[in-house]
Amino acid sequence: MQNNNNDIGHENVFSALIDLIPDSVAIIDEKGRFVAANKALGKITGYARENLLGKNFLELDAFAFSRKEKQNLIENVRKRLKGSEIASYEIKLRAKDGSTRFIEVTGNKVSFNGSIVDLVIFHDVTERTKGQAKLKNDLLEIQEKANDSEIRYKMLLDLAPESIVTLNTKGIITSINRFGLEQAGYSENELVGKSFSKLSPLRRSDLPRYLKMFLAIKRGKAPKPFDVIYKTKSGAERTFETHVNLIKEKGKVTGIIAVSRDRTEEKRFEKELHENEEKFHGIANSVRDAVILVDEEQKVTFWNPAAEKIFGYAREEAYGKTIHELIISTAKYPEVNHAIAKGFKKFAKTGGGPFMEGNVELTAKRKDHSEFPIELSLSPIKLGDKWHAVGVAKDITERKQSEKLAKNTPRNLKRRL
Repeated sequence: MQNNNNDIGHENVFSALIDLIPDSVAIIDEKGRFVAANKALGKITGYARENLLGKNFLELDAFAFSRKEKQNLIENVRKRLKGSEIASYEIKLRAKDGSTRFIEVTGNKVSFNGSIVDLVIFHDVTERTKGQAKLKNDLLEIQEKANDSEIRYKMLLDLAPESIVTLNTKGIITSINRFGLEQAGYSENELVGKSFSKLSPLRRSDLPRYLKMFLAIKRGKAPKPFDVIYKTKSGAERTFETHVNLIKEKGKVTGIIAVSRDRTEEKRFEKELHENEEKFHGIANSVRDAVILVDEEQKVTFWNPAAEKIFGYAREEAYGKTIHELIISTAKYPEVNHAIAKGFKKFAKTGGGPFMEGNVELTAKRKDHSEFPIELSLSPIKLGDKWHAVGVAKDITERKQSEKLAKNTPRNLKRRL
């Protein structure tokens, strides 16, 4: 896998950002290969991130998806890369403990390392799916009840932690639960009894699409989950992923129920990745020293092009290796190896330690085992709940040679005199 110097800064910040996300995140190219991934993906695949890079999704036995679902995922990746819009969808996963999990898959075409790839997020919606199934069953049961069904139905809706709206076959809102009202900021009287097509919070440009889907739903064709964007009463724009289903009485369609989940923050994250890409490029172009990111186990998680040039290891070779086995001659300088190991134990717990106090000069080694002097500075950064170290290493060979020359020059002159 080739490096693109213009994108390395982006990749550094991108890796830090996606490791903060509890969902599993991967970047997959058109051939189904992993280009980047966060640590959470290991919970699904059983692979460490560094072992996933370059591997094809279809060839990983550890993925507990069926062959059909794997092929469907790759097909959707390719469709998105060709410009098609693919709504989020659910697939089943067989977990390590044998249980069945439901995974919601969303994707977005992005530019990464100079290539157009697919950013895929795997979100565990097992509890939501089970809850929706239970809610649907409870709603159907309630609908069949007699005199007290209306009260029980409303009570159940108000207990749900998601926005739930019901409409009749004319598109008139017949109910909205308490959570939905709180999210929108409107009162029940402002929404119930109104046609959804005339609601001011909805974007006018989206109405033709919603009306087309509504007509299809009335004919018994429920669409896949889709995004609804609207403004709350306070003026804030929110994005909700909406699932719809039919309400039937004695086999006849009498209405529609829509369950919506707020995806505003996920959308904001995707937007920030795009907006910051130029900034990442500028940072990458200005870095000439080796920049290395090390986790709490001393293992390399980022290795920039300058590090490749200075130490002789390609990025793929450096990932997953401990920092001291890469750049320090442990056999020749065992005391340095011991000091680093001891210092990292404290660092993993507190983010501090002797190596976090200014610059330190070390004798480093290259891949060919040749030695040279470096100046190393380390700074702590907390990603998630774990401490990482960002190291900047400068080759000071020329500086040392100049110092030696300056020191020896007076002696040589004295001898000649």
